[in-house]
Amino acid sequence: DTWIRNVLKENQYAKEIAILDPRVFADPSLGEKMYPPLKQVVNGEYLLRSDKDSAFLKQTTNQKPVETTYIEKINGHSLYKMFLPMDEGRVIYIALDYKKLSAPLYKYSFILITSGFISLLALFMLTANFFNKIYRNIQQIIIQIKKLESGDLTAKSSVTDGGGELSDLSDSTNKMANTLNQLLTDTHEKATKTDRLSVLLENEANQSVEKVFTMSMETTSNARDSIEEIYVFLSQVEEQLQSQSDNPKAKVILDKMDMMRSMADQRVHTTTEMTITLSDLFKSLHGQSSELSELSNSLLNQLAKFKLAR
Repeated sequence: DTWIRNVLKENQYAKEIAILDPRVFADPSLGEKMYPPLKQVVNGEYLLRSDKDSAFLKQTTNQKPVETTYIEKINGHSLYKMFLPMDEGRVIYIALDYKKLSAPLYKYSFILITSGFISLLALFMLTANFFNKIYRNIQQIIIQIKKLESGDLTAKSSVTDGGGELSDLSDSTNKMANTLNQLLTDTHEKATKTDRLSVLLENEANQSVEKVFTMSMETTSNARDSIEEIYVFLSQVEEQLQSQSDNPKAKVILDKMDMMRSMADQRVHTTTEMTITLSDLFKSLHGQSSELSELSNSLLNQLAKFKLAR
């Protein structure tokens, strides 16, 4: 009894401690007929009893007692009851204040749940920030690709994910845009130069055609005037030589007169053909330079759709 009182005094969770005799609970007459009479409560106090306790204690007399615990509410108190078997068939009964006993558990559970919630919140924020960063990087690349689709070759994306796949993709896309920009810039410069030269060539060819045509007309006209004068001269010489038919040299000269007329006609014809051919050549050159100018203009119009870095 002294030990029970000390335990109840020192332990804030203990409400009752007693040593019980299950035989008397099973057969109350043992407390009256036997001498000395047996007691239900051998030591300590057993006030917070219940029908469940009685049923358990009666049951232990018919079988080997085993350690039993359960939670029960009596007179507004939540109790954690323990029945521990002893020698001679007796049982140690202990009733603990379950509310006080579970208070630290609730406290630690609250701390655990709170810390778990905070950890989950921190993990969520870190995960959300991680995926938001990935999303922002992907959006940068998508925006750059859409700009490239629209012809803006100055579009760049700056993705820094520690050398990951998105960073490599961004670098590759930037290099591709730089290469295309340089290629189209060079093409634009050459197309501009070609257009300028084709315009100059077209103007010069046009002027040359007019000059050659004028020269051809003048040369042909002069050649025809000259050959007519030669024909007149040759006719006069021929008349004079025919009056000297007895002169052998005159006969030789008369024989060469037709050959000279033929040579004069051939030279006039050759001159005319050369001027006509030259005129056709300049006309063809003028047409080709005009076509080249149209092609360069068309190429410049196509390149104007792209936004290039100068």
